Amino acid sequence: MLSWLRRWRKHEHIAGQAVAEADVDTANGKGAKPRSHVIVAVPCAPLKADKLNVPGEYDRLRQALLTVTPGLTLARARPATLQRLSEMAAHYSPVIVHFIGHGSTKEDGIPVLQFEKEDGDVCYVDAKTMANSLKGHTTLVVLNACSTAQKPDTPTEEDSFAQTLISIPSPKISAKN
Repeated sequence: MLSWLRRWRKHEHIAGQAVAEADVDTANGKGAKPRSHVIVAVPCAPLKADKLNVPGEYDRLRQALLTVTPGLTLARARPATLQRLSEMAAHYSPVIVHFIGHGSTKEDGIPVLQFEKEDGDVCYVDAKTMANSLKGHTTLVVLNACSTAQKPDTPTEEDSFAQTLISIPSPKISAKN
């Protein structure tokens, strides 16, 4: 495990509330659900992707949450896979999802987010797949990833990742280019 990941395994205090970030066993239904709004952070740094300052981005999110009123819980998807995000969203439902990572466009013109696979490799996830895995469990999705708000520069009729996600009846979207 990467050394920067180890330090996040400890309990942290976010807005006055102790949070064991994503250390509950949501697959088996174990772990108490917090009595607050839950933000599920998905900091993705696949091994074969261009390097981002994912620990820094996550730390800035955590620090920003320290300044808000009590009532927010930050849970971290670990590993940063779509499956883990889906499990956590169902467990803590309803949630706010905050994706930190790469956004790109595949050769066929489909906009994608770069999640991780269990082995650390890149897993390309399109908006429809992500929306289906989160259906009914989200109130807001924040996309801190390049190219998620812009329409792909390809001859296809594809919308941006964010626009495609918005067109599927479910979460509200905030995208960053």
